[in-house]
Amino acid sequence: MRSEQLQNVVSELESEDIDPLTDTALAEDMVELRRTMDRLEFQFSRRLWLFSKRRGYITLGFVSLI
Repeated sequence: MRSEQLQNVVSELESEDIDPLTDTALAEDMVELRRTMDRLEFQFSRRLWLFSKRRGYITLGFVSLI
């Protein structure tokens, strides 16, 4: 469900016309996007750490995370 919501947000961003944005608005938008991306990266890292700690890769038939 979360993944679908994230995909919908990305689709909205992809279809957004950014040409009319002023340079200031574009800069603010980029800062907001970067902050959001950083938060998503942190959430991915949390999950990766737990997956590694639990050695979840073994259930997928791998001998290591890498």
